[in-house]
Amino acid sequence: MATKHLFLSDLHFSFKLWANEMAFFNQEIALFEGYLSEIAKRWTDHEVLAELEHFQNQFIVQKEHAEQLAHDISAFQHNMSVFAKDNESVIEHKYFDSKANETSKVAERVETYKSIYAALKKEFRIFLSKYM
Repeated sequence: MATKHLFLSDLHFSFKLWANEMAFFNQEIALFEGYLSEIAKRWTDHEVLAELEHFQNQFIVQKEHAEQLAHDISAFQHNMSVFAKDNESVIEHKYFDSKANETSKVAERVETYKSIYAALKKEFRIFLSKYM
């Protein structure tokens, strides 16, 4: 894969997008937790409740990961802002190597999170279709 050169504005856009995605996922999980409450009221079957508990635990884990990612994204964005402030005269001409910096690591973590979350969401929708 070719190395892509990113400017600070590109990085800022990515940070903003990732932070918004993490906030959205947390809001969506809160909605899903509401559905779990409804299912808990309707069902007493132990198998259903075991599946419900599985999703409760997974949602807790996913919220924690999203919050940690959001924190890391914010910290990285802050560091880039400090860098920009300290290097105002060259910042518009400076580019960042997308493969050789922390941005690529954050991007990989975000993509991994989104993939895991999408699989969980698909599994949860199947669960909902059976018991809602």
